[in-house]
Amino acid sequence: MGVAEIVHPPRIAPGPIAVSVALLAGWQRRAHGRGFDEYPDGRGEERPEVTGELRWFWGVVLVPANLLNAYVAYGALVIQPQGVWDEGTLTGIEVASALAIVLGVAVTLLALVPVRQKVLSRWWLAPSLVLLAAGAARWAYIVHTYPPVPGD
Repeated sequence: MGVAEIVHPPRIAPGPIAVSVALLAGWQRRAHGRGFDEYPDGRGEERPEVTGELRWFWGVVLVPANLLNAYVAYGALVIQPQGVWDEGTLTGIEVASALAIVLGVAVTLLALVPVRQKVLSRWWLAPSLVLLAAGAARWAYIVHTYPPVPGD
């Protein structure tokens, strides 16, 4: 094993999610980690243009994610089964509810990043948490109201 192999291990081609996360982390590190976000005279205050750029970026990411979650939750809440025997619709409602829960958790975790960095306010967590609760409530209602039919 040569010195070059120790210093520079062979690269493995990352997937699209790993590339996206690495690009996002690098962009935020450049914006926040090296003092570019503070005034040069050492006041310790953030420059508004950097914070504004980060807010814009996170808004572009979180608004479509919340809209997708709202669309799925709306489908779970609006669809009504014809009766206990309507297994296809009941299964569709349960799947939509489960997807709303998963999307709610994912968007909440995604929104925690800028909220913890104080780039966005805590209110950005509210839509995903409300839609998560709506998906969970709908799923619980369907399971309680339409119990599985014995023998199927």
